[in-house]
Amino acid sequence: MSEKVIGEAVLVLQTILPRIFLGILAGSLIISSPIFRHITKYSVKFFKIRSSAAVAAFFADKAVGLSVLAEMYKKGVINEKEVVIASVLGLLPLSIRSTFLTLAPVSISTLGFKLGVSFLTIELLSKFIIAGIAYSFGRKITMSTETIMDYRNEQPVFSSLLFALKTFFRVSLIISLTVLLTAFLINSDNFTPIDERSMLILAGAGSTLAGFGVAGSLLSEGKLNEEVVLILLFVALALHRAVEAVRYTVPLNISLFGYKTGARVAALTFLANEISCIIGLVLAHVFVALRIIWGQHLYDI
Repeated sequence: MSEKVIGEAVLVLQTILPRIFLGILAGSLIISSPIFRHITKYSVKFFKIRSSAAVAAFFADKAVGLSVLAEMYKKGVINEKEVVIASVLGLLPLSIRSTFLTLAPVSISTLGFKLGVSFLTIELLSKFIIAGIAYSFGRKITMSTETIMDYRNEQPVFSSLLFALKTFFRVSLIISLTVLLTAFLINSDNFTPIDERSMLILAGAGSTLAGFGVAGSLLSEGKLNEEVVLILLFVALALHRAVEAVRYTVPLNISLFGYKTGARVAALTFLANEISCIIGLVLAHVFVALRIIWGQHLYDI
């Protein structure tokens, strides 16, 4: 690997890694703050459903939220339909958490502020739409005026700092390898890579963070424009949800709920996630169309 390739990769990493670290640190402190704990607390009161405590538990982690749901399901507090509804509703707090902890720091650092915020806004909006549909559909069968279980999102500041460091090391490793490999493929004379669009999609299908790394490198090299990158990121995200389902979501659900119920919950949650990606893709096209109409950019997409 030539010194030029390594130099380009190091230059990019010197710019984005400090921003990513500060972003992850800030996100971890926000998650552990009393304000965020109040948000978790009031979300239980807002939903007014039997599984609201489990939905709030998704703010901590997917496994935590599903574990609370499994406990309620085994005790007969909620039925299978309510488990599905709560799992879909849990996509929203999961998205909010991941946005604060990793997506915002990485996307803004690699894609730039405008494109990064655009991606995050569309992603969160699509999750709000899915959560709204699930809540409207399931509110009648899950309505409750009493608190069945209580869940408190307690995370000490020291634990948050350790989590931030661990997250940064994981993210920086993925981003560093991705940026270095992308720089090598772009500058290689003896290697004919797949086209840039396919490169971004394949990287993002395996890891959203890797997708950001490839997208940032292609943007800096002028290989793709912002509008194309925004749309391709949502295509990659849809594929990544499928990989994530097979690798993590399905085994986790089956282990907690049993084969029959777990498979159903995983399948319907995956369907909701894919619909969310489709909504995001539609919103991304609308965003691009508006930019073209306003005359900010005129690209052939």
